[in-house]
Amino acid sequence: MLHRLWRVSDPAAIRLLTAAMADKKLIIADGHHRYETALNYSKEVAAERAATSAKAEYGVNQLPQPAYPEAAVMMTFVNMDQMVW
Repeated sequence: MLHRLWRVSDPAAIRLLTAAMADKKLIIADGHHRYETALNYSKEVAAERAATSAKAEYGVNQLPQPAYPEAAVMMTFVNMDQMVW
């Protein structure tokens, strides 16, 4: 079995993916502890930075950016409709 991984950096592709996922259900099957830990860490950092009122901002030609680096959480998406069990 061969697995491939690509970094998606094209703004148009990211906007397309973001729009396509907007109404989808997210199921965290594995790695949920890492995800929860990343969210908790992000919340802790956000509380520390609350005094600065940093907000995520982006324009028409820019991709959404987190207000601070720790607000971003890495995820992997798998199409469960095409899984072979």
